[in-house]
Amino acid sequence: MIAPMKKCTLLVMDAHKSASLKALRRLGALHLELSPESMPGEAPIASRLECIERAFSLSAEAVKAAKKEGGKKKASKPLLNQSQAEEEAQAIVASEAKIKALGDEIGHLRGEIEKYSSWGDFNPADVEELEASGLSLKLFDLELKRAAHVETPQGFDRLDLESPKGRKHFALVGHPSAALPEDLQALRLPQLGLEAMRQAIAGKKAQIIALQEDVAQRSVHHEAYGLARERLLAELQFQKAHGSMESQGPLAYIRGWIPAKLEADLSAMAAAEGWGLAIEELEDADNPPTLVTNPAVVRIIQPLFDFLGTMPGYREYEISVWFLLFFAIFFAMIFGDAGYGSLLMLVAVIGAIKAKAKGAKVPDAIRLLLVLSGLTIVWGSLTVSWFGISPQYLPGFLTALGWEPIASTNPDPKAAGDNIKLFCFILGAIQLSIAHIKNMIRDIKSPKFLAQVGSLMEVFGLFWLVLYLVISPEHY
Repeated sequence: MIAPMKKCTLLVMDAHKSASLKALRRLGALHLELSPESMPGEAPIASRLECIERAFSLSAEAVKAAKKEGGKKKASKPLLNQSQAEEEAQAIVASEAKIKALGDEIGHLRGEIEKYSSWGDFNPADVEELEASGLSLKLFDLELKRAAHVETPQGFDRLDLESPKGRKHFALVGHPSAALPEDLQALRLPQLGLEAMRQAIAGKKAQIIALQEDVAQRSVHHEAYGLARERLLAELQFQKAHGSMESQGPLAYIRGWIPAKLEADLSAMAAAEGWGLAIEELEDADNPPTLVTNPAVVRIIQPLFDFLGTMPGYREYEISVWFLLFFAIFFAMIFGDAGYGSLLMLVAVIGAIKAKAKGAKVPDAIRLLLVLSGLTIVWGSLTVSWFGISPQYLPGFLTALGWEPIASTNPDPKAAGDNIKLFCFILGAIQLSIAHIKNMIRDIKSPKFLAQVGSLMEVFGLFWLVLYLVISPEHY
């Protein structure tokens, strides 16, 4: 359900802003109304946070890679303090930047090798020595058709060289002062010869390996980077809140939202700290944040909402219960096979056992998978669907679990299919009816109530029409 909220204004001494915010943070009950503008002091923290987040991501990849390779390296316990964690993070990020730069250099060298490989190995320094000695050597790579019409410029001698198919390689040798025609461009010489470029690539690869090893070694502090990230996030939020507090002479104030059930806790803290506090009921124009509080049995759907990025507005319906119910039913029907549902159940059970073995709570995602796989097994058992095997080849105790009206063992397969369609239409009608009934309750004092009643009647009418058209006009 969506927790009722109230808006509040907190008044403190301007000199006590930091201490007041720290006390509020310990209480953890107030959602502050922060300024959208960037506050002084945010940029350095944001930069440090970006670095630590990048290190956290890179170290996670390194730890995962080590596990895949069967290595013994594991993320260590967070023994580093904040400063040490940030120093290690900077080193990891710096190593990553060097690895990227070396990769770009290797890519450039490979392009140069591909471009000049048809010329054979030569040392560009020798050409420069010829220039210094008073002899100019220009290399050209042209299409055959164009090369056939190129005349040797005055002051140059032409040397035809071995050429790849469809191209013409030649050299012009002459005095450095001799000029080339404007439409004839000499080939730009590489800085290194082919073999020197290959050696440079090998050297850069060795540097990359060393840097990757450095990242892997520093990745043992993965958990420390995670804790450092959380501290920086809190520091950034604190800085944002501090900058959002408006000052009026010796006083400062900030607005926010508080769950109604925590109003007494905030009032008690305000009295103890000597703060001014005003708590008001919401107005229609207010747009408070949404706090969803559900019991554990319903909260298991939250990982799916988090994945979808779904969060209801404060004045919208909170549908966790209904969504969990219908999602679980439709998942079971779509997955539809008790055999594969059993495999999912096995995966969920193993995940739960591992969590318990570590002394942790079973994650909500695992709990959700247990529910979904359980319902899949139930539906697959009722329809006699086990790994897609024909019922005639299944053991008798499995076929005995089936419910004939929807089971694949039904002597009349069409009737079984129609019954499943009927069940689906009933589910759809129930979903739409729930939505209209909720709207009827909401609009009970408004003329909109009649519109919702009409829409509900329309759902019932369309339900019977669909049954008549899709399933059997003889029965409906």
